[in-house]
Amino acid sequence: MNWDEITAIDWDEPALRPTNVAQYRQLPDQSLELVYCSVWSRRFARVSGVDTLTVDPYQVAVLWDEGTEWRDRDTVFRVERATRRRAVPPDSLWHGVWTVMRTLAHVHGDDAVRLVAWFEE
Repeated sequence: MNWDEITAIDWDEPALRPTNVAQYRQLPDQSLELVYCSVWSRRFARVSGVDTLTVDPYQVAVLWDEGTEWRDRDTVFRVERATRRRAVPPDSLWHGVWTVMRTLAHVHGDDAVRLVAWFEE
């Protein structure tokens, strides 16, 4: 990807389908505080009824509609769709990559800086 392609990314665009079950803590004023972006725990299994022996934790979110919630006292589990920003937070390890690319693009031009990645299974 060229730097100009990276700067054009909509970091708040949600995934095409539900991607995770988030865990929140309900505060006294009824607002929710994020505890985990993606949870796979015995407590979640108990309140949702999911069988942890047969369900792939990476596929659990697709079992329910986005927004499905389970409550257990002050804990709320909610099916959500991740955004690119949540998958690649600004303060993640990618921050250094973006900084170097931004600097090189400033010197050489946006279309002269390219990120090449290789993913191997």
